[in-house]
Amino acid sequence: MTIPAITFGAGVTGFGAIDGFELQGSGSNVIYDRAVVLGTGGNEINQKLFNARTEVTATYKADLSGSVPTLPLILGALVNSLILTGINLNTINNDFATMTLTGHNHTANAHVATPLNVVTHGYTLTDGFGVTDFLGGTAGDNASPISGSINIVCDHVDRLDESGDHLIGQNFNARAEATTTWAGVPGTASATFDEVSVETNQQNVDFLETVVNGVDGLTMAAAA
Repeated sequence: MTIPAITFGAGVTGFGAIDGFELQGSGSNVIYDRAVVLGTGGNEINQKLFNARTEVTATYKADLSGSVPTLPLILGALVNSLILTGINLNTINNDFATMTLTGHNHTANAHVATPLNVVTHGYTLTDGFGVTDFLGGTAGDNASPISGSINIVCDHVDRLDESGDHLIGQNFNARAEATTTWAGVPGTASATFDEVSVETNQQNVDFLETVVNGVDGLTMAAAA
C-alpha cells in the first residue's frame, strides 16, 4: 500500500509568524452564499454560488525560549492579506498564554489596507506564563488572580455589487472585553475598564472566588 501524502503538524497560517508565539493550529474556511430558484413543484431548478470569501482562525501558544510574546498591535489591519478582526488571549496561573486570531478576506474585490478603519489597542502580556490581569486591578492583601483573558474585537460590514460579488467593507465598534478570576476579593477590580459584572462564588470545598468582567471601548480611524 502506498503511504498517502497527508500533511502532519500545524503547518502555516495566513497570519504568518507572531513574535514570541508558536503556532498550534489553524483553519481556513472558504464560504459561499447560495441562491436558488424553486419550480412550481417546490423543487430546486436552478442555483448560483456567489460572494466567495475565506475566514481564517489561528491559535498560538506563548514560547519563552526566544522573543518576548507580542500581540498584533493593530486591530482591523491587513495581516498577510487578511483583515484581523479578533485577538483573543487567555492566561492562567499554571500554563503558558494562548492566543487566537481571526480574520477574513474576499475572492472578488479583496480588501486593501486603505480605507480600512484600524486601532492600535495597546494591550500587552505581563509574561508568557501565568496570569495577566488585563483589567488592571489591584490584588490587595487577600487576593491573587488565577486566570485572565481579553477579547479584542471589532465589527465588520460588507456590501455586494450588482453581480453579488464583494464591493466594499469597513470595520467599526472596536472594543476590548476582559475577564479576571481572583482567589479572594481584589482591592481594586479594574483600573480602566467599565466593570459590567462582579460575581462572587463560594463553595463548601473551595476558596472564595471573584470573577470580574469589563469592557473598554476603542476608537477606530482610517489607516494612514
